[in-house]
Amino acid sequence: LHYDITLAAADAGLHILCEKPLALSLDEADTMIAACVRANVTFLYAENLVFAPMYEGVRQAARRGSIGTPFLVKQAQCHGGPYSPWFWDVERAGGGVLLDLGCHSIHAICRVMGEWPEAVTAHLGRYSHTGKTLGEDHSTVLLHFSGNRLGIAENSWAMPGGNDYLEVYGPEGRLTANLGRGPAIAAYRDPARDGATPEKSGWLHYPYGGAWEFGFPQELQHFVDVIEGQVELQSSLADGRRVLEIIYAAYESARRGERVALPFTSDREKPIDHWLES
Repeated sequence: LHYDITLAAADAGLHILCEKPLALSLDEADTMIAACVRANVTFLYAENLVFAPMYEGVRQAARRGSIGTPFLVKQAQCHGGPYSPWFWDVERAGGGVLLDLGCHSIHAICRVMGEWPEAVTAHLGRYSHTGKTLGEDHSTVLLHFSGNRLGIAENSWAMPGGNDYLEVYGPEGRLTANLGRGPAIAAYRDPARDGATPEKSGWLHYPYGGAWEFGFPQELQHFVDVIEGQVELQSSLADGRRVLEIIYAAYESARRGERVALPFTSDREKPIDHWLES
């Protein structure tokens, strides 16, 4: 669906805002990139967590070294299952929960780390919805970064009640944001560290406005601002392609039961084809 509309829009010279996942195949993604470059149009890969205020606050705090260099970043996005039959059909959707929600987690983790991973290890399973889909309803993906640093992306359609959190761990403390569970970033700074004071150590809470905490309105405003030349694009077509490549590698890792190096190439029509071959 994204592929055909993107090509038509680019051919018409229209700027494009496209939801995740970017495409079904890596070949489709590459063709979309080429079409947008040729047409010189703006393409916003619509990843709302890029614009979620609490997540962006955590990312900025981590990037400026408030807890030292992060060695572990965890992001989870989980709920009890999709609302539309389309999600359950792997032939149309291209995958299960890893493709649906893993896009969010992988991108969020990589933004905090400030780089893309070197390899991926994944475990997939179908636990709660065995009669509904051939796809996985729970996934755990390890993202291996330079310097022996790790990202953990957990995504589920088998967790009623839901969860959406970002946790960052560094040698001098931790940062936590949980969307929908209170408008504050929680931070812990080790009181034993040099320079720590009673006022700036232990558990600290930094309030954030609760309105639009998932970032959707900010995402739309960013699209307009980019088109008007006011800001630089924060979530690109190339980002969407990298996330899709990591997901392809994760399905292959789950099939093999081992770590898979990046970059990864695939001629499959959809990501889950790798896992369903097992």
